[in-house]
Amino acid sequence: KGMIVMSMSYSKLLLASLLSGSLYLAPAMVNAATPANQAQNNTPEYTLSATVVTATRTAKTDLNTPASTEILTQKQLVDTGASNIQEALSKVQGIDYTSFAPGGGAMGGMFNKVAIRGVSNGTLVLLNGAPMNTQGKYYLDAIPVDAVRRVEIIKGGSSVLYGSDAMAGVINIITKKDFNNAVTVGAGDYGQRTYQAQVGVGDFNVAYNQQRWGQVNDIIESSTKAKNKATGKHVNVNKRTDLLSSKKQSANVAIHINDELDFMYNKFKTDTDYRTEFTNFKDFDSTAANNNVVQSIKHYTTDQDYAQLTYLHKKLRGNFYYNKEDLKGTGSNYYSSFFGIKKKAPGDTAFHSDSTYKNYGFDLHKKWDFSNDNNVVGGVAWEHQAMKSNDETPINKSRNIYSAYTQYDKNIDAKNEYILGVRGTWSHAGSKKFNYNNVSGSAAYIHKLDKEQSVYANVSQSFVMPTLKAMYGDAKYMANPDLKPQKGIDYEIGWKKKHNAHNWKVALFHIDIKDNISLYRAAGDKIGSTNEQFRNTGIEISNVISSGKPLSYNWGISYGNPMVKGTSDKKQYWDRKYGRLQLNGAVNYTKDKWTSSLQGNFFTNRVSTPTKEHSYKIKPLFITSWTNTYNPDTNSTVKLAVNNILNRKNNVGYSGSDMYMTPRNFELSYQYKF
Repeated sequence: KGMIVMSMSYSKLLLASLLSGSLYLAPAMVNAATPANQAQNNTPEYTLSATVVTATRTAKTDLNTPASTEILTQKQLVDTGASNIQEALSKVQGIDYTSFAPGGGAMGGMFNKVAIRGVSNGTLVLLNGAPMNTQGKYYLDAIPVDAVRRVEIIKGGSSVLYGSDAMAGVINIITKKDFNNAVTVGAGDYGQRTYQAQVGVGDFNVAYNQQRWGQVNDIIESSTKAKNKATGKHVNVNKRTDLLSSKKQSANVAIHINDELDFMYNKFKTDTDYRTEFTNFKDFDSTAANNNVVQSIKHYTTDQDYAQLTYLHKKLRGNFYYNKEDLKGTGSNYYSSFFGIKKKAPGDTAFHSDSTYKNYGFDLHKKWDFSNDNNVVGGVAWEHQAMKSNDETPINKSRNIYSAYTQYDKNIDAKNEYILGVRGTWSHAGSKKFNYNNVSGSAAYIHKLDKEQSVYANVSQSFVMPTLKAMYGDAKYMANPDLKPQKGIDYEIGWKKKHNAHNWKVALFHIDIKDNISLYRAAGDKIGSTNEQFRNTGIEISNVISSGKPLSYNWGISYGNPMVKGTSDKKQYWDRKYGRLQLNGAVNYTKDKWTSSLQGNFFTNRVSTPTKEHSYKIKPLFITSWTNTYNPDTNSTVKLAVNNILNRKNNVGYSGSDMYMTPRNFELSYQYKF
């Protein structure tokens, strides 16, 4: 219980000092921007003059923000050639992601993770400033790029402002409020199809998007140890998973009610079909008729409803949200293969899973401005979390999470500024054993060297509460009532400089996490949760060149050393995780009616880290894309996107199973505005 990140005496002192004046909360988020801000948000290229809101909950230029930030404009998102936000984020510096299928189709509860600076558990996804995470999960593949105005990424612990799940960083996705009247159709290989329509009438906007994939073989490879029936010796039996089909649909409604109220509703739905088969089955059973034997055929559905009401009155802002996810799976499991291979009885092959996760709550915050641009932001938040499993062992659990937070922003003089923050969080569940409380603090300092460059330093404490599933378990997850909250601390120093067309950033960071929550394979074909230790020290260097000329480019280098150390029955030594070196860049060319963008993201010195075995080296990962657009007139746009242009067999998995990107593929689309 009561896992306190900082000492109690210091926590109380800081909390009292910041809350004593009055409870204060943050300013307007980006989706409530002024017309001037909207113009900035729509700039085609990023510069250090761009406004960042997510990092401090106040509007600051990136140059004056004491944190490591990435801003992706709408044009940059389109230039990646990605169809959804998850694919676009795979091109971002300092980010690793794991995908189970083309376009990111999740396999039920096995969602596609985004790891920031090697931290795999602790990425908070916001939609217009309100949390999308449910039980630590998020489905970025369900958000089409065309629905997004910009994305703000804050690297490093952000729990003081955003609570649990923000240990690695925050991804704030700001959707479009005003849609162009347009229709889009697209087609490509591997059965790719895109259909999109969006209509805006005054303050009412609606959009629909559908993306399809056909069959793509060999997207996951793994092996299991089994005893040969004839010899009694243990052998490795290999498995392969194929995507049979994928269909993603999203619908969005945005209503500007008045100057103080905005309403948004999103409906996301994904249907995927997978087939898994053994590829050397005769090594296990020499009497088998074939080497290839089907282990399972499954259909998964992810159905998400997300509603948000935003209130803005002067400097008081409220986000009220409702997030519900239904995850269902049907099909047949012909063999069990977690611990050996066992054929299921004819009447016991049916596969069924049915879980519902629900979060709803609010975040109220206000900003108070004082003389010399000093300000205080304070807020309160409440969230109700619920989990319901309708599998063999029905489970229905819920809890409430309460938070109060504040941040003091002090301008010492024209060149020096510091920011102090603190947050208290308390959870209340049915059993006292599952109630947690946490106090986290943060401090940041920035010094403006001149009008075009600054240096900063920050330190922040963050935490992640165990999910309801991890605590109580269900038919496939083993309960762990002794699981501790994940808590850690981030240290970072950085330099930012805008010189002519060049926008330089350098960040040195160290992350130390105690009781990092991770998953492992447990007995009885179940998944278990446990605590481990994590650390990473590294450097990030980037340069974005936005000259306004036809040719522009950006590049980045990241080097780190993420490592984990097990507790209890897991590995009792420091073992490597993810990769050490990342190189990324893009070259963009715009001339008259043509725009072309070549993107690349190279990861090397990588390892796969199973839960119990020692890590082992895996091949470098090179993600590439080439996007070309042509505007024959003001109403028409033709786009050709080519992904994995080098046709590499890229393995994006890091935990024992090999998960492969789709071979080189293309999609040609046409959009007409009316």
